[in-house]
Amino acid sequence: MASFRIAVLSDLHLDTVVEPASWDLARAALKAAASSGADHVILAGDTFDCATAMLRDREKLQRQITSLGLWHRDRLTIVVGNHDVHHTPHRGSRLDRGRELARIPSADTSALLGTFSEWANLLSAPGDRLWKRAAFPLRKELDHVTLYAADTTHGDTLRSGEGFWCPRDDARLRAATLERAERRLLAMHHTPIAGNPMRIKSVVRGIVPLGFPPESLAPLTRFVEDAAVDAIVCGHLHKTANYEREVGAHRTPAYIVGRTGGLHGAASMFGMLSVPVRGRITWETRAV
Repeated sequence: MASFRIAVLSDLHLDTVVEPASWDLARAALKAAASSGADHVILAGDTFDCATAMLRDREKLQRQITSLGLWHRDRLTIVVGNHDVHHTPHRGSRLDRGRELARIPSADTSALLGTFSEWANLLSAPGDRLWKRAAFPLRKELDHVTLYAADTTHGDTLRSGEGFWCPRDDARLRAATLERAERRLLAMHHTPIAGNPMRIKSVVRGIVPLGFPPESLAPLTRFVEDAAVDAIVCGHLHKTANYEREVGAHRTPAYIVGRTGGLHGAASMFGMLSVPVRGRITWETRAV
């Protein structure tokens, strides 16, 4: 049986108003993924640059994805990232970013996550969802691959750079783990590296923790080990697209592609995962 191929894009940081060029980058990346021969595409979080952009641009993005033949449960999975549901932008001028940050005190993150989830739910069948209405966590059976997708965002804007592994979702994911799954993948936004909890003094000094604090990283690692996850795909770190690490005693590879949106002047890239029924999973990065 041939390998199942998954194109992974992350951190598009789309905002068509404050930085129209981000739309050109997003379209180019999606077209490259659609023409890559991938069996499935994952958008691994921070598809939008901020919550306002998510509210404004998601339907336009959906039309573009539909035109490429990707808007279907079997072809696409969208994972939530911290910028999708918080008012914490990278794009735009200093004034644009200041206006967006000013929305934080009155923001309802739960409602924003609900709006994003309703949109992402359009790409899952009821049987995929491990909670009845919530988009995450989910489990999709795709050929010989079982794809788990988790929400690793934090509800507190101040701590939104941190990864968060939800105990309630962990229990539901464990209950849904298939004994006979041939290959298991975990898609999430935050990179599974150790980090310290956010502190006000760190923010003042310009230090933003980007990993998982110990109380979240440990149970995430145990899940990866206990569920025999073969590979993790994620984003969040705006590093070169072939940045990799290993997780847990089984040395599960985590593949990070955090610059699809060309942030910080970097070339836009995406990752391609090839998953055979048995044997070595391979990963390569491709320029858009």
